[in-house]
Amino acid sequence: LAPIDQRIGHWQAESFTRLSKDLVARQRIHWLRMQLHSRLKEMVANQDPEDKFLKRILTTGQNEMVAATEESLLKWDFTMLPEIFSFLNTVPIGDNKTLQDVMCLELSEELLYSVASKLPDPLNSTMWSKISIDLTESITRDIARYSVCYREPMQSNAEMLAKELLVRVRNAVNLVREACSIVNRENGSLSMDAGSLSMDAAIDELSFHSLSRRMKMKDVAPNGSLMNVYANDLNIRYGTAATIADIQAYQDAVELGYLEPYFDPCSTRRLTDTKLSMVSQYPSHNHNKSKQQFHHMARSIDAFKCGVARVNEQWYVLNQILLPVHILVSACVKWPAGFQFYSLEQLCGASGIKLKDAEEAIERGVMRPNWPELEDKPGSGTSTKKNKRMRGVTYSVARTLENGASEEFPGWTVAKIQRKNSHHVDSYWSHPGLDGVVVRSRVGVKEMIAKMETNLIDAKTAYNILMNEGKQKFFG
Repeated sequence: LAPIDQRIGHWQAESFTRLSKDLVARQRIHWLRMQLHSRLKEMVANQDPEDKFLKRILTTGQNEMVAATEESLLKWDFTMLPEIFSFLNTVPIGDNKTLQDVMCLELSEELLYSVASKLPDPLNSTMWSKISIDLTESITRDIARYSVCYREPMQSNAEMLAKELLVRVRNAVNLVREACSIVNRENGSLSMDAGSLSMDAAIDELSFHSLSRRMKMKDVAPNGSLMNVYANDLNIRYGTAATIADIQAYQDAVELGYLEPYFDPCSTRRLTDTKLSMVSQYPSHNHNKSKQQFHHMARSIDAFKCGVARVNEQWYVLNQILLPVHILVSACVKWPAGFQFYSLEQLCGASGIKLKDAEEAIERGVMRPNWPELEDKPGSGTSTKKNKRMRGVTYSVARTLENGASEEFPGWTVAKIQRKNSHHVDSYWSHPGLDGVVVRSRVGVKEMIAKMETNLIDAKTAYNILMNEGKQKFFG
């Protein structure tokens, strides 16, 4: 990136493009300047005769010190920063943080922004696991500190940085292996002794989050039948892939057991992304290792808990640990000539990964799960229930406005009835398996569908369960 003052120029300049990120940077630097000014005033008012930094301030001048610091930041020239870095740690800003913490965070964000083309959305939990996000944040802070904020000779800083990076990688890899062994052991494996993590904690470290948004049937079932995610070159979102993979597993079980399926997902189910998913391993017949979809598949958390899927430890170490670290270090650190403090071979040694596997992962590049385009949840726009109500005339008797198949809940029918002498419209849902019973709310329909799909039961059985649970209010 070019220095901020070159990209923005002076406020009086007439012709320049004020990029939003540059304006934010200018505001943050101004905030930092004001914080420094305030702290320097406190130091001058309460002088410590032994404080060497204070002596320099009195010699140089308080205003001159602040102005020089601001100029260095605007030019992205950190010559002065190592001298004031320790001082920044004495400037509290609340929440148990100091200006030093804020400065490191700002530098870290700038580093991540500079590698965005190779490392997209590195803090996005739909693409990166908690282990990977935590490691990325730690690595970028280390690079910011050792490359910019410490005054030691470059060689000494580089050596310390390399050691710190490899230690963090080893710790992250050990955490991945421990979490994988816990999940795999809990689902039936007897591979390792119990670790310090609980099952829930292990899942939290490895899982990907989704917004549980509705999937478009034209994307996932373009020909009327569900797509095969195992034979597809698309970079499918983890939550989407997990949903389809679980349905495919159900369909395979039905076919192998010569069973009668209780539902067709393309017509009786409203498909949404799986909220939490992890990456599993499967014996792929695709030997083209240059493709992203190689020996891995996202599955729902339930698939792992039930023992039908095992966590792909190798995939996590390669794609969630080694790859982001190597991209960050290669792009953001300028190692001194004549010294080899860091190399891909050393990173592989710290990760326990073969060099050939690492090179293949680097050639494939970062996973970019971005398919399909998901439609927003119903009601996520600006319209409100009030706006949706019929605003026409009222009638002295109740009127049926609609009575037919429900688009929102395939396999159900819905009747919409306007109350007498009112604009209010009530909706009643019915199911072929519930003779003479109507469901009075969307919440009730969703509860019914959840019971049917989770327990593999029919509508009548689900209805009886909900009635026994005291949820009579859903039905009429």
